[in-house]
Amino acid sequence: MQRPYAVPRRRIGTVTRYLQSHFSLLFAMALAIYSQTVVKWQINLAGAAPAETGEKIVFVLKLLLNPWVLSAAVATVVAGVSWMIAMTRFELSYGYLFVSLMFPGTLLASAVFLGEPMTWQKIVGVCFIMAGIVVLGRS
Repeated sequence: MQRPYAVPRRRIGTVTRYLQSHFSLLFAMALAIYSQTVVKWQINLAGAAPAETGEKIVFVLKLLLNPWVLSAAVATVVAGVSWMIAMTRFELSYGYLFVSLMFPGTLLASAVFLGEPMTWQKIVGVCFIMAGIVVLGRS
C-alpha cells in the first residue's frame, strides 16, 4: 500500500535532476564571483603594476604563481565545467539569466570582502540590470 504523501519514484528523479541542474548554474556563478573577488584582493595587495615592460611581466608572473590566484583559476575552470553540465539541461537563454546573479553577488562581495563602497548609484544600476533580466526571463 502506497502512503498518500509518498512521491512516485519517477517524480523523485525529475525533481532531483531539476535541483541538480539549477545547482550547477548557481555553483558556476558562485565560483565566478569567488574568482573575481580573490583576483582583485590579490591585485590590491600586490600594488600598482610597474611602468616598465620587464618589471610588468615579473609582476604578472608573481601574481600568476600566487596560491590564491591559482585557486581562482581553478575555480574558473570548475565553474566552466559546472556551466557545461547545466547547459545539457537548459537553453542558453534561460541559463544566461542566472549569470545576472553575478552583478549583485560581485557588488556584495566587493563591499564585504574588499571594503569597496556600495553607493546608491551601484545599487540602482544593479536593480535596473536585474529588472531587465526579469523582463527578458518572462518573454
